[in-house]
Amino acid sequence: MSRAARRMSRAKGHVGQPPVGGGYSKTPDQISGLHLWLKADSLTGLTNGDVVSTWNDLSGNNFHATASGTRRPTYQTNASATGLPGLKLNGAQGMLSAALSGKPEQTVIAVFKLDTAAQNYVNTIRGGGFKSLQLRIDGTTPRAVSAIYDGVGAPTISAPLDQVATFSYTYSQSGSNSMFRIDNTESQPVGGTMDLIDTQTTYIGMLDDGSDAFHGVLYEIAVWNRVLTLDELDAVIFALGAKWQNLPDPSAVLPQAPTVNPIGRYTTATPVVAGSAKIHEYVNVTV
Repeated sequence: MSRAARRMSRAKGHVGQPPVGGGYSKTPDQISGLHLWLKADSLTGLTNGDVVSTWNDLSGNNFHATASGTRRPTYQTNASATGLPGLKLNGAQGMLSAALSGKPEQTVIAVFKLDTAAQNYVNTIRGGGFKSLQLRIDGTTPRAVSAIYDGVGAPTISAPLDQVATFSYTYSQSGSNSMFRIDNTESQPVGGTMDLIDTQTTYIGMLDDGSDAFHGVLYEIAVWNRVLTLDELDAVIFALGAKWQNLPDPSAVLPQAPTVNPIGRYTTATPVVAGSAKIHEYVNVTV
């Protein structure tokens, strides 16, 4: 199935519903080139309402996110549909990591929940300094900006309020592979390039000056310094959907077994696998 056809299939389908497939979901560390990986369920020794000073990076690069004083987010138990914890930010908190935020090719995937009040604000998920790639939700519209470029948005898709969602953005300096996605719904490819430099640090939940801070809960953030393929994006997003949103895991869904119809003819629906275990096409076999 072509990229355009897969995009159309996702746009028509229910947001967040993965297609049938076997053994397809992958965690971020199973995709090569992982640069930063933060997840709330890795935090230990905390109780509900505790402030979080350090959020350890699990990518192996040790780009741990830190905060102090009133900028520390709070740990929230049972914050997701599956009972896992999250980091609560109320528009004044954020964390700093040494991970680079200005590489010419990037993929960022984040699991979050916007508060209802977030629709009135700019909500930064991944911020940075001058000439860094900053990802945010303007009200409910995904947007990517840099300090000297107004950036690009995806007005055709929106982030839900008071509901866990998975956000992704792929960026290429050439502009040929830039695309937003909320759960299983993609935007059209977005144009425009940003004059980025790769010496910037990463801010989680705010910009470098503390402005445009996030309103809601952050659960997991993964960053790669390359553009992930559609198959790789699907694999990670399906895994995160099962983990945080209690969505069906494609790896646990099997094709239907053959059945007998009333007139004694045998039919079966078998997925057509042509380089992808998730293609939405079937052949009917009659014996």
